[in-house]
Amino acid sequence: MLFITEIIIWYLLLLLATRMAGRDGLMAFVVGAAIIANVETIQFVDVFGVRIPGGSIPFACLFLATDVSSEIYGRLFSRKLVLFSGLAMCLSSFIFALFGMNGGVSTSYHETLDSTVRIALASLVVYYICGQIDVRLYHVIGKATRYKWLRNNIATISAQLVNAFLFILLAFGWIGFEPIIGNWMISLLLALVDTPMIYLLTGHDDYLED
Repeated sequence: MLFITEIIIWYLLLLLATRMAGRDGLMAFVVGAAIIANVETIQFVDVFGVRIPGGSIPFACLFLATDVSSEIYGRLFSRKLVLFSGLAMCLSSFIFALFGMNGGVSTSYHETLDSTVRIALASLVVYYICGQIDVRLYHVIGKATRYKWLRNNIATISAQLVNAFLFILLAFGWIGFEPIIGNWMISLLLALVDTPMIYLLTGHDDYLED
């Protein structure tokens, strides 16, 4: 139930950001989602009996946001979203580390911080690679077919498969196939669920211009 509630909240935030503030709203959304995803990913959670990194939902919404941006504002702005959300991950981790240098900070904070910095670096590298894959695939498919549901799902599912494998490997080392498959299956589910959001936010089917 909490998993579904979080999905609804993220979709509502994306809807409000896009409708009320356009480009600025999308930029604010991806920066906020990137920071929160960075923090949530430290912990694993159980979803439908599968153990996955906690930041799976905001990370999936980052890919949805870049797809929405590709439809409305084009490839260049979508790449800018990927860049700025990646920078948000990096800078937030730096600030957490800087705060940890204060005297009196608890041992538990330092233990969490060590995990956060390692995971943040993995998130930054993997998200930037996969974000570029998503944007590139989305536009290649968008010029070949007018169907948004097709380009949205193929681009997101492909990028998320790479993301699931690389992120788990870099952030946690080899811990088995279950977290990788579980992370990708949840991402696959979210890619299918967010298809109506693409139409709600961007309108009818059409070929991409840029």
